[in-house]
Amino acid sequence: MKKVYTVLGPIHPDELGVTAMHEHIFWGPPGWEYDPYWWFSKTAAYEKAHKDLSDFRIVGGNTFVDLSGLGLGRDLPTYIELAKSSGLNIVACTGFWAERGIAPFFLDKDVDYFEELFLKEIQQGMGDTDVKAGIIKAGNDKTPVSKLEDTIYRAAARTSKKTGIAIATHGILHAREQVDIMIDQEGVDPGRVVISHCDAGYSIDLDRDKYIAKKGAY
Repeated sequence: MKKVYTVLGPIHPDELGVTAMHEHIFWGPPGWEYDPYWWFSKTAAYEKAHKDLSDFRIVGGNTFVDLSGLGLGRDLPTYIELAKSSGLNIVACTGFWAERGIAPFFLDKDVDYFEELFLKEIQQGMGDTDVKAGIIKAGNDKTPVSKLEDTIYRAAARTSKKTGIAIATHGILHAREQVDIMIDQEGVDPGRVVISHCDAGYSIDLDRDKYIAKKGAY
């Protein structure tokens, strides 16, 4: 049976409804929680998130895809409570943003390591939970794709080929490279790839968008 993994368990794709595809309930680069100027309040953040998610539900939203990823604020117990209180399907991700948002522990890891990590979070559960990831995040910054980011794109593609789980990216200035690596070189199903932020004001490029569309990606 076709299914999508939400933080409350699998659902059929027909249950997704109106879906926000690239969102962040909580987000912060590694170490953000120790910065004295963030003044982070879990209670206030939960209340704000609950209100925003409930408003989305009221106006017809059904599913909220959180792409914060590993080390960037992903908070599965809170996501579970928000899914219950808002009535939304919340999908959480495995994967990473860009190299500058990746903790040093991962910097020397190879493609096999990341593939194993993504598979574990999809098939068994994210972190020390049994909540399964419903999508893979991969990305790069405004700088050219680094060796580490290239490795993660390839691991994401290989994981998607094994599981059918979709990939959503970040780093629109280098979208062509993302497509070339994952689709042309690694052979991932282009229909499982979402190239995010094509509407970013700093990088409007219709030719790029046509290139992505002709490749079959979203």
